[in-house]
Amino acid sequence: MSVFSPRLPQPSSPLRTAPTAMPRGFLSLRAKFSLFVSLVIVLACSSLSGYLIQQEAEVMKGALLKTGMILVKTLNKVSVNRLIIQDTHYLEAMLDGALSAPEVIYAIARDQQGHVLVRKTKGKLVDTTKLTRDETQPIFPDDSLTEGLLSPARPNSKIEPLVTVLHTSPLKEGLLPDRSAERKGAEKFSIGSETIYDLALPVYRQERRLPTIDLLSEETLQDSRTVSTIPSSIIGIIQIGITT
Repeated sequence: MSVFSPRLPQPSSPLRTAPTAMPRGFLSLRAKFSLFVSLVIVLACSSLSGYLIQQEAEVMKGALLKTGMILVKTLNKVSVNRLIIQDTHYLEAMLDGALSAPEVIYAIARDQQGHVLVRKTKGKLVDTTKLTRDETQPIFPDDSLTEGLLSPARPNSKIEPLVTVLHTSPLKEGLLPDRSAERKGAEKFSIGSETIYDLALPVYRQERRLPTIDLLSEETLQDSRTVSTIPSSIIGIIQIGITT
């Protein structure tokens, strides 16, 4: 005889609820945090790269000016006698040698009145990618830059080159004074402009007095060993223009 076992009711399965979709255009907290961190990293890297570029530019400028100082002082020393006799052939060869340096754009030798004896230039920069220059477009500074150097030197005074910042413009000929901060803010930087550092150094003829020996006192004897100097007269000016 079979035993009757009634079927027990099965528990009903839980109702499936559709996932709640986030409103369109809404970012989760994790996405916002990731975006914020990414933005901070980008800003930090941009600031750091800008600082490093500025520091590198300052280092390059310092090295360029140091090279220019050494060169103009060397030309100053070797040109003393040639400026006195105004040996233009020697001065021309000397300036050609100066232009063999890649940083030098022009070189000028002036007489005691500031007039040009010899001048050389590589010309205006016409291709910034290949760094090619056109000698048919010479660039030279204005003569007024050296007017303040036409004066006698004080005794035992240390003469340093006069540095003037100039720039070229693709829209104008010649060299123009360095643009001020106001002009740089008002004008956009034009492609083809070039910054040039002009270094001018006067050449002096050191005039010395003959020492007079006075035998009256030991102090006078000690002073007579030193040769007294008088203000030196200018015999010319050496001027070069350099750029990176």
